Amino acid sequence: MGITSTEWAVVDAFASASILTTLGARWLDSAKAKREAAVARADELKRACVQIISGAFRVSQKAGALRTNMIHRSGLTEGLDVLLHVRKPADPLEIYDYLLSELSPVLDAQSVLWLSGDETLMRSAGDVILAIADVIEKSTALSKDRSPIPLRVTLSI
Repeated sequence: MGITSTEWAVVDAFASASILTTLGARWLDSAKAKREAAVARADELKRACVQIISGAFRVSQKAGALRTNMIHRSGLTEGLDVLLHVRKPADPLEIYDYLLSELSPVLDAQSVLWLSGDETLMRSAGDVILAIADVIEKSTALSKDRSPIPLRVTLSI
């Protein structure tokens, strides 16, 4: 009693169907994983872009507040207040930390765009960072008629 050719055909059809089903399921899982990875990457890039834009706005607002502070906390009365210990002088490290609290997330988002984005996103992120630096520089710059160090030195002998 051997196995007939009909029985072998049934076994062969069963094995073929199992193999095809397994391969199809693996292909579907692979395609689904690729789609999910692409969606996750797009979401990450979108979050990074939003973080850069909103962070740039927050940094510009803080730079404006620094500018206002520079204007209001300058002059003879401010010097006297600091001299008489009514008010402490501005600490450059506190100002740095003040700006960095908003700038750090922007720089983190820029690194995400540099690692995962295309050339256009990378260039755009760099442009925003340069614009932020320009805003900070312009908002905290002294006017041309003022200098932190006196440039005229006269010597009398």
